This record gives sequence, C-alpha cells and structure tokens, in this order.
Amino acid sequence: MKKIIITEGNRDRVEALLAKHQKGARVRTMDCDDLTSKVRGIESYISRLGVPKKALVGLQAEIIVPFGGRRPACYKGIPMGTRVTIRRAATGWFITGIDRVEAKNPDSDWRLLNVDLVQEHILAFLSSF
Repeated sequence: MKKIIITEGNRDRVEALLAKHQKGARVRTMDCDDLTSKVRGIESYISRLGVPKKALVGLQAEIIVPFGGRRPACYKGIPMGTRVTIRRAATGWFITGIDRVEAKNPDSDWRLLNVDLVQEHILAFLSSF
C-alpha cells in the first residue's frame, strides 16, 4: 500500500483510499474528517503528556471505529469496523494500513502501538508532579 500523508491537500486521495478499503461496508466506517479529528486527538493527548513533536517521529497508532453501545442479544458474532494504522514522520502522519477488523471495544477508538519511543518523555512528565 502506498503511504499517504493526512493533510487537507490530500483529502481526495485519503477519501478514495478509505472508500476502496470500505467497499460494501455500511456501518462503522470512517471518512477523512473522522480520521483527521482522531489524529488531532492523538496529538493533543501526547502534547498534554509533555512529549515534544520531534520525539514523535516513528510513533505508530491504530484508529478503530468502535461499535458504540450494546448489541441486541440476537446479534451473532462481533461487528466489523474500519481500522487505520498511521505512522508519524517529520512532516506529519502517514496512513500505513487500512482494513476491516472485529470492533471488540465499544469505548476506545485509538491506541498507540510503540509507546517505547516516547516513554522517557512521558515518565519525565509524570515524575514532575
């Protein structure tokens, strides 16, 4: 898969890539606005922990559309949702993978994959209290 940077200038390319991987899916899908807002949320969270932007290079995150709420008892199986894997480079966040996976967690919509890159900054921030 060709890596695409998440910017307003690449909005059409990001939308096309998401549409390609979500073909046939009607629920728990993602669009460019959803993806952009989640990336902003990730950066906001990390900056509140005192991690400088230079330290984010190489950091990976996974954004998953949660199934949001209770399922009826007659629903068999686990609902599928879109998962987008992103990686931080010096110029911004790049999409490195998109697929449909089981949306098991109703609460969480993203997680960091390789926290060890920013672990020392987070520990320094937490120990400053």
